[in-house]
Amino acid sequence: PLQDRWFQFVLDALKDDDIKTVETEIGDKVISLTFAPIVEKDFVNVYGLDITERKQAEERIKHLNLVLRAIRNVNQLIVKVKDRESLLKGACENLVKTRGYHNTWIALLDKEGKLKTFAETGLGKAFLPMIELFKKGRPTTCSQKALKQQEVVIIEDPASICAECPLAQKYSGRGAMTTRLEYNGKVYGLMSVSIPAHFADDQEEQDLFEEVAEDIAFGIHNIELDEERKLAEENLKNTKDELQIIMDSVPAMIFYKDTEGRIIRANKTLTDTFKLPIKD
Repeated sequence: PLQDRWFQFVLDALKDDDIKTVETEIGDKVISLTFAPIVEKDFVNVYGLDITERKQAEERIKHLNLVLRAIRNVNQLIVKVKDRESLLKGACENLVKTRGYHNTWIALLDKEGKLKTFAETGLGKAFLPMIELFKKGRPTTCSQKALKQQEVVIIEDPASICAECPLAQKYSGRGAMTTRLEYNGKVYGLMSVSIPAHFADDQEEQDLFEEVAEDIAFGIHNIELDEERKLAEENLKNTKDELQIIMDSVPAMIFYKDTEGRIIRANKTLTDTFKLPIKD
């Protein structure tokens, strides 16, 4: 009991002839108690100070630093990885590993709003019903809202507010933040995190969450550009191969020169006639 603990502090202060300080929770308050002994009178003065706001500020700063560390790790990941699955999986793992968020999930959607791919950390099998909803094109209310607006969707008590969400019970005592992954006007999907409830309405927390979502969307955009570049290169190579086949089927000599007069492409008739080596 609390009273027994206090009494023990009184005895310890008298025994050691030393001032003792302890922090304790009383209801929703955090109190710093100082036990100052007057040994010759076998008496202890007890002073109490409400440090609730200070402790909350310390906790807030600590959490913001954890989120900042996660954002740094995600940005390093974006530079390294070259495929969506690794990016999404690594981002979720980093956001939870730093203890910035309790759990994280990301879902990429097609133009019809159905699931293309996903990643999660901290949810496991509990996320399976959510996957089925996305596959059917029936995202939860907060997901639908997030897809329609640029601002972060804040749910301070999902367990009681979001009855239809299959993840609601995993958010007991926690808040949720959900936002769309958007870059250069294109929406790629959604990201959602679970956060201590008293941080959910903190504007700086929301700004940092929005920042990491933008970074991930930028990473997805870069991967998409790289895929398009590789596809264009492959198509160009196929086109050149097809052109070469057509040229080689013509009995007349055919060749192309660059602006400096060098032959850059020739058909088989020409190379056979002049016994020229065939180069790619």
